[in-house]
Amino acid sequence: MTRFPVRTSLGVAALAACSVALAPAAAQEPADREAAAVKQAFLHAWQGYERYAWGHDELLPVSRGGRDWYPASFLMTPVDAYDTMVLMGLSGEAARAKSLILDSLSFDRDFPVQVFEITIRELGGLLSAYQLDGDPRFLSLARDLGTRLLPAFGSATGMPYRFVNLHTGAVSGPVSNPAEVGTLMLEFGTLGKLTGDPRYYDAAKRAVVAPAQSNDWDRFHRLVCRSHNFVQAAVWLGHSAPRAKEAGQDRCDNQSDRRVDRGSID
Repeated sequence: MTRFPVRTSLGVAALAACSVALAPAAAQEPADREAAAVKQAFLHAWQGYERYAWGHDELLPVSRGGRDWYPASFLMTPVDAYDTMVLMGLSGEAARAKSLILDSLSFDRDFPVQVFEITIRELGGLLSAYQLDGDPRFLSLARDLGTRLLPAFGSATGMPYRFVNLHTGAVSGPVSNPAEVGTLMLEFGTLGKLTGDPRYYDAAKRAVVAPAQSNDWDRFHRLVCRSHNFVQAAVWLGHSAPRAKEAGQDRCDNQSDRRVDRGSID
């Protein structure tokens, strides 16, 4: 629901408003019915979460329970759904979700999280919440999370590690792909703009452009091959995903410098 905090939330709302304003009265009736059906479907799902999974990351609809992605809840459903509630005018539901988020959400957790998933769901959701609600506490949470994610970008290539511990900053998982790496620009760029802190934008931007701008391709390939980071190596060489590991292996087999351990992209 929050994957595109600026483009989806505000852009779709604006287009929808224009479409309704320009449509003939007869054409508005089916659209109104469809909108009401969508709203009811959202309420059905949200009310299930409130009843059976309150405080957890997600609802288990069949067993009527809740599940967390990690050892502690990050309230993924409320964070991810808050902007939708605001846009739908669900003030009561939004107020309850907001209270839960601001009273309970903490990112000081001593376990690793997946950078991509936490970014698109938590960071994106909090940024959307701030943009639509204006409460600076949403931005404060977003900034705290963004800062805790920054160590993931500390690799020699600039590409983020797949996992980072939000308490210690320890990183792991050198195998990633440019699809996940490139899309982080949206959330980290927005965070940088809203806070005035260039570190977030710069880290995400470097992850995308630094390898492509490097004139020392042999050095870049050696950095990737040292860690057996085959997915990164293959995609930058223009191979498709199904052949990623095979192509990366082929390239690394032709490199003479494979002396460094395989556990780091540093």
